[in-house]
Amino acid sequence: MKKGSLTVCLLACCALFFCGAAAVFAAAPVRVRLVFTGDLMVHDQQLDRAQTKDGWDFAPCFEAVKDIISAADLAVGNFETTLPGSGYTGYPCFGTPDSFAAALKGAGWDVLMTSNNHCLDKRFPGLVRTLEVLRGLGFETVGTYKSRRERGKILVCDVKGVRIALLAWTYGTNGIKLPEGREYAISYLTGEDVSRDLARARALAPDLVIALVHTGVEYRQEPPDSVKDSVAQMLAGGADAVIAGHPHVLQRFEFTKTKDAAGRTKNAFVAWSLGNFISFQRTKPRDVGAILGLTVEKTDRGTTIVSADVSPTWVQIRQSDGGRAVRVLPIAAALAEPSRWKLRMSDALRIRDAQRDVSDRLLGPDVKQDK
Repeated sequence: MKKGSLTVCLLACCALFFCGAAAVFAAAPVRVRLVFTGDLMVHDQQLDRAQTKDGWDFAPCFEAVKDIISAADLAVGNFETTLPGSGYTGYPCFGTPDSFAAALKGAGWDVLMTSNNHCLDKRFPGLVRTLEVLRGLGFETVGTYKSRRERGKILVCDVKGVRIALLAWTYGTNGIKLPEGREYAISYLTGEDVSRDLARARALAPDLVIALVHTGVEYRQEPPDSVKDSVAQMLAGGADAVIAGHPHVLQRFEFTKTKDAAGRTKNAFVAWSLGNFISFQRTKPRDVGAILGLTVEKTDRGTTIVSADVSPTWVQIRQSDGGRAVRVLPIAAALAEPSRWKLRMSDALRIRDAQRDVSDRLLGPDVKQDK
């Protein structure tokens, strides 16, 4: 064999080897875990119970769920209050100490949805300050904006190489209006805005688009037709998952079929309402929430949501030893170790019923309950 031929042959073999290796690496799947929680609220009773001689300490509220939230590759919650800096109040116009947001950051949340019916409770200055404090703590925020330029941007989070676009809208703000010329500050749930924002998101070619929507009828356990129509629009417009809230109670979690931009059928996921995560609403079933987990897989063939799981949670406001801390408990863990969390007998019975209700009524056939 001639030397030149040998060189050509070696180069060809090297090329085949490296191309083959590249193909192997390209095919290796990447999996990320996303978690979502519902309404993060602070009523007057929570303010009272979190107060210390030095201020307010909300870290104990999340002690029992911190490991679950912080273990996620991306954790998203609905921040249904404001951070006014003073004049703290609960319902009907929420204003909460900054330490509440710091406790959320310490427990592992990464992204907060800020467009909901309480985002203007402390008017436009409260909206702006809330964003400044949250971003100063390291949160990404979506749904409210300090400028028109910000409103035109799409939040895309790079999670271990998986690019996830997050969009958010609210049905309204309890009749409180933005100042003239500040209409950009809130993403409202209108057909035009939904279509425009989804188109902008898809133009960035993310691996996944997740729509966060604040809508529905309070305390109803089934979504009305108007909400179903809005969700259908989002899925048709390119959303891969829709995570909804506002009713303050849990609604169904399910996979559904939709079509992608090319007209091909694909799986999508809908959480119709994530309910309360922390609040002082005690009437059943408002005391029960959930941690929704989505496992996302990216391969050279595309990105899909491959599984979903739900961990029901319950807000404990009184312990068997007389303690009055307000804290979120994962129901499965609380039932496994009732003495650790100082469950009263009546509370243990309540959350066992709640766990059964979630399993029997709220989970679609391909959604599992974490036990």
